[in-house]
Amino acid sequence: NNPPQPKADINKLKQVIDLCPEVESMQIWAKEGDVMLKKELTNIHCLLYPLLVWIITSNRCHLRKLPESDRIKAIETEYQFALCSA
Repeated sequence: NNPPQPKADINKLKQVIDLCPEVESMQIWAKEGDVMLKKELTNIHCLLYPLLVWIITSNRCHLRKLPESDRIKAIETEYQFALCSA
C-alpha cells in the first residue's frame, strides 16, 4: 500500500511564488553555476529551488514562430507564435 498523498497547501505555494526573485537575478546566479542558483534560492525559501526545478522539468510547452503563410494579416508584425504542447 502506498501512503496517502499529503494535502496540497495552496497558501504555502502562493507564499513561495511571491518570494520568487526576478528572472534577471536567477540568470545571474545560474551563470555562476547551478550550485549558486540553488544556494541563493534556498536562502530565500527552502521550497523555492525545488519548485523552480519542478516547473522547468514538467513543462511540455514551447513557442514556435509562425511561417508567413500562417500569420494573421491584420496583426502587422512578423513576431507571431504558436504555443505547442506535447
